[in-house]
Amino acid sequence: MTAIHVENNDSILHVRLARPEVRNAFDETLIRELREVFSEPPEGARVIVLSGEGAVFSAGADLRWMANVGQSNESDNIQGALELGSLFDTIDQCVLPVICAVHGSAMGGALGLMSACDVVFADEECKFGFREVRLGLVPAVISPLVVRRIGQSAARRYFITGEVFGSDAAKEMGLVHEVALEGTVMEHATAMAYNMKKCGPGAVREVKLLLRGLADNSFPDVRLHTAQLIARLRASSEASEGIAAFLQKRDPSW
Repeated sequence: MTAIHVENNDSILHVRLARPEVRNAFDETLIRELREVFSEPPEGARVIVLSGEGAVFSAGADLRWMANVGQSNESDNIQGALELGSLFDTIDQCVLPVICAVHGSAMGGALGLMSACDVVFADEECKFGFREVRLGLVPAVISPLVVRRIGQSAARRYFITGEVFGSDAAKEMGLVHEVALEGTVMEHATAMAYNMKKCGPGAVREVKLLLRGLADNSFPDVRLHTAQLIARLRASSEASEGIAAFLQKRDPSW
């Protein structure tokens, strides 16, 4: 890996954007490497923490890469956008819970990365912005995940104005879940990762599938689906172990 650094520490997989010289802007290499990690996390990993090295989390797409792709033929131009969209979908659909730790700033496409994660922490001094319109562009590829996260009202304002906003506004609109004191965001993210390790790994995967299906209205009969889901899980070995551990006042085996 050249554009990201990956470290498995006590079954917590730390994935760090590692292009600080360009403010962790993403190009085809970073996109490909992130997709590889999130599509097939290494065996033994239970939680992923996504962060960035250097002064900021990420400036979004690398403008030099964007310009080069924009000058290519139409097919390659569209393919580049599809690959970026596939990255966001891969993170969103990752089988493991994903925590995002944001520091410094996150702009443009970086807010797509955040919106694909399950839990997002940000330092109190962070700055955010959908800056695409200031460049004559549109936050198109990230829009499905972002609008799902922040809603139409906030998207209308911040997509159209391109204004910069802070962590409090990001939390109010749902882009960020918790704001941390400056310099402590990784402590909060790591603490959450250890908390997630207490949860049944199979149950966590099922929660993510359930929520995605509910958001997409993909269940023909939602009542039947949810009834079948809980019935199946109640009979599972993981649930048996979890309930037994609770009753016996011990930690479950996972």
